[in-house]
Amino acid sequence: MAIWDCDCDGCNKSSVRIYGDCVLCDHHFCVKHLGPEYHTCPKWEDEDRYGPAAQEAEKNEITSLIEKIDILALTQRASSLRNGLACSVAQGLQYDRALRSSVMGGMNYHIEILFEDGISWLARIRRFNATSPPPELRNYIIGSEVSTLQFLSKTKVPIPTVFDFNPDESNPVGVGYILMEKLPGKSLRWSLTTPKQRQKVISQLADIYIELKGFPFSMMGSFNQQNSSHVGPIARESLADFKDLHMRIPGPYTSSEEYFNAHIQLILDLIIRQ
Repeated sequence: MAIWDCDCDGCNKSSVRIYGDCVLCDHHFCVKHLGPEYHTCPKWEDEDRYGPAAQEAEKNEITSLIEKIDILALTQRASSLRNGLACSVAQGLQYDRALRSSVMGGMNYHIEILFEDGISWLARIRRFNATSPPPELRNYIIGSEVSTLQFLSKTKVPIPTVFDFNPDESNPVGVGYILMEKLPGKSLRWSLTTPKQRQKVISQLADIYIELKGFPFSMMGSFNQQNSSHVGPIARESLADFKDLHMRIPGPYTSSEEYFNAHIQLILDLIIRQ
């Protein structure tokens, strides 16, 4: 099987990767059913139609996600991790497009948890739409993200502390989550920065790369064990595959050549399977 199958009735073909994922109607399409006679959603080139449709789709997605969250269970979990210290979230939690840059980043939605002593945490919750990977792959990626943050906490790279995580949606909170420290700052909007601000950001990135250079590894892959620097398969959707109902993730690799050969082989395999 593919990462996703075509959603059209009676079709058992594989969905086309990336181009076959439509966030507007939240469906996946094979190469045949991507045609305009079957898939009628506006294309992104048609800005007048696509823009409003995309905004409505995002609103529906985030509203549905928020409705799944048990706020009481979330705050109780956070409170228990601080010896019962009371906490709360913002009142009237709902989708607000004006606030999207402060609560959304990539495929994550963030809820601020405020403790009565003034400390703030973030609940990092993975969004889910047609562009998302299946739950098994999503959970592997989330676990690797946590492992990476735990590793970076041993370096000088400024990262938030992770206090708890549970990717399983069957947990009492109702969604997978990561509970982490809220760091000070605001979202970076590169197009609005001055040359001086850009120079500062690039300089900070250089410092991070210099710091990471002091932690070499013999294998190419992703961290996949909690509180460990163990390197496992690569947590990346574009490199993953599903065969015979089993998720297959490549790596780790001992060389760039080995990595690129495996990536090329996967691409050829996907072409053959359309």
